[in-house]
Parts: sequence; structure tokens; C-alpha cells
Amino acid sequence: MYKEFGISEKIEELANETEKELKEIFNKIDEDALYNSQKVLMSFQKNKVSEMHFGASTGYGEGDVRKRCD
Repeated sequence: MYKEFGISEKIEELANETEKELKEIFNKIDEDALYNSQKVLMSFQKNKVSEMHFGASTGYGEGDVRKRCD
């Protein structure tokens, strides 16, 4: 694929080697991101935050979701 864009094989090999060297670091970043995403989702669930909390409202109640009484 690189040849199609005029990139030499040497550069391709260097990129592949560098990617292998950084694989553990990238995996750790991915794990941290997943963990933090799960924390945010759990917090949203605990506090009953939904997509409606991120949407615009006219202030007139038009199209607003009615609050359910538990």
C-alpha cells in the first residue's frame, strides 16, 4: 500500500518496527480509556442521566420527555 503513495519500503519497515515497540503503551492507553469510559457510564446510570440531558430545549415543554414518577 505504501508504494502507491511513493513511500519507500525502508520507511514502511521503520513504521512497523516503531508500532511494535509502542504496542504495550498503546494497549495501556486503550485499557485506561475503556476503564474511564465504564466509570462515566456507571455514573450516568447511577444518577439517571440520559441523552435528553444533553439536548436543547425550547423552554416551552414542546417535545420534552415527561418525568416518570417512581
